[in-house]
Amino acid sequence: MALTAINNLPQILEVQQRLRDRDSFSLSVSGGDLSVEPGPGDRLRNAEILLDMAESCLRGTDLRQINLLARTSIKILATVAYRAAVRESTLASRAISVKLGCQVAPSDLNGDYLRFIKANHFQNKFQALDLQVQGQSLPIEMAGRMLHIPWSSLTQIQTEEGIAFQRNGVTLFTTDENLVLNPNFTVLHRGITAYNPMDFSVEPRPFYHQDPNEWGGGPRLEVCVALVDPTGETMQPIMGDHTYFRLKDASGEVFSFGQMPADITPWDMFNPLAEKMGGLESPDRYETLSPDSHLFKTYPLNLTPEQYERVKERVLRDRADPDFKVSLLKGNCTSYVKRLLKEELGMHVNCRMGIAEYLSRLLLPKAWFKGVQSAFSGLSKTAVKALHFIVLPYYAMNTVIALVLKVFMFEKLLGNHPDFTLIDIFFKPWKVGVHSPFKFYEAMGVLHHD
Repeated sequence: MALTAINNLPQILEVQQRLRDRDSFSLSVSGGDLSVEPGPGDRLRNAEILLDMAESCLRGTDLRQINLLARTSIKILATVAYRAAVRESTLASRAISVKLGCQVAPSDLNGDYLRFIKANHFQNKFQALDLQVQGQSLPIEMAGRMLHIPWSSLTQIQTEEGIAFQRNGVTLFTTDENLVLNPNFTVLHRGITAYNPMDFSVEPRPFYHQDPNEWGGGPRLEVCVALVDPTGETMQPIMGDHTYFRLKDASGEVFSFGQMPADITPWDMFNPLAEKMGGLESPDRYETLSPDSHLFKTYPLNLTPEQYERVKERVLRDRADPDFKVSLLKGNCTSYVKRLLKEELGMHVNCRMGIAEYLSRLLLPKAWFKGVQSAFSGLSKTAVKALHFIVLPYYAMNTVIALVLKVFMFEKLLGNHPDFTLIDIFFKPWKVGVHSPFKFYEAMGVLHHD
């Protein structure tokens, strides 16, 4: 049945786009072929058709035993069906069942079990890791193996911190009062396990296992960019867009890393250049988001065994660094990937966005910005420098606010940003810039070696 998803992938992607754009359409199926007609349609009927297709592809299918194309096509179909049906009260349980791999009956999605699934977004996380729930159960890693533990066999014990879920007197995982997993537990490819991705003192663990033949074998680095805007045309001002990376070894173990601050406070939005403690989260949290939540783009780099070991050694060293500092705009997730590529592989990616472009993208309507961008492209460097002062007051205002907050919070006034000074901010703004996942997205595909 995987052929149904593969053969209808263009139509499924069209439905995904129409759902995103909130365009009306009508679906029909004939001989296993999906047809999409623009114009008024029955939303409920469309959702039912997509769920029927997804269920027929998933029932009796082990996602980990089929090839990459079939697996990807089925997961896209399941995601589109879920998006079309989850807000329909009569279809919501079927939609979640499809997202969970269609091995659990919709009627079993109820009570605390359903609350637990939804509170932790397991419908997205399990799908990302090809974990298919078997009945009303949970995939849990025990002694290095994945076991499907029936929900009914778990006992909930109230504790000072929240709730301990035990089986035969042994605590398998803990949650808060809202059934959200304790940060010391997460989901990896063998299910729920005791591991904190943000505990930089522990050895990172592979979050996924993939047949090396699916990428040609051999060690590999994959640079990933996630943009909130699904069209890839607008950027987020400070947070939301993200750059992270994967390391795949010849045995199929997949590690994921992304730079993250240890914590984020409301002050950070007003003070995005300030340094704060952080590190390399592993796996990166974006790995288990729903595939339609962002625009995801991956740039693969095949490595020699020596390059792989060099990159991994550097990453592990940085992850274990107790003094690892980050910021939201300078020294952010994109900065780290840029630096890693340059220093360990001799590769350059132009992901720097000047302050004029940064503020223009944020403040101007999209059409206006494109006009400004076109005008700038034909000017001399001297003229471009002069035009920076047009947007300088906005940056000066942000800088003043940031400095006031820094003084109020008894932080260092300037932080560690040796690439530009206070004089540059006011008198040479063309020297001021940030590293942007959005700019990285635009530059991917034009990386080059020294």
